[in-house]
Amino acid sequence: MPADMIIYQGKFTQGKTHPIGMLLYPDGGIYYGQQNQFEGRFCKEGLGKMIEYNGSYREGTWEQDKLNGPNCRHYDDQTGNLYVGPMDDGRKSGKGRLYDAERDEVYEGDFENDTRSGQGKIYRRNGEVLHGDFRHNVMEGAFDLLCTLSKEEVKKVFNNA
Repeated sequence: MPADMIIYQGKFTQGKTHPIGMLLYPDGGIYYGQQNQFEGRFCKEGLGKMIEYNGSYREGTWEQDKLNGPNCRHYDDQTGNLYVGPMDDGRKSGKGRLYDAERDEVYEGDFENDTRSGQGKIYRRNGEVLHGDFRHNVMEGAFDLLCTLSKEEVKKVFNNA
């Protein structure tokens, strides 16, 4: 079997694959959802979920193998980060929510070209909620302390991240 061979599991009709099925990748990744074939190769196209061998996953609407739509979710097992929100051409874009595992905080706000850029709020474990501007994932200028959440409110924010 060739090293780059993708295995399709699903229904066939008149020698063609059904638009919904499972794709098994050589690196151990599994995609389940809508797919299409372009020039003899499988392509994630429509609603689906890609689960990587390492435990990372991406789900939402796919266009030509890239997440693209308003309601996407991306969990990165290497960093522990979880993003929920719109994606454009496989990149975070628009208003979304990111749990940043390294900082142990939740960012809710604008994304551009896969980075925190624009207005946003930071929710911290100690209850602080900060508001300010971001450019290329970095806080820019002064931040306003909007409020301090109770322990129960903090729990809700982080459980929903």
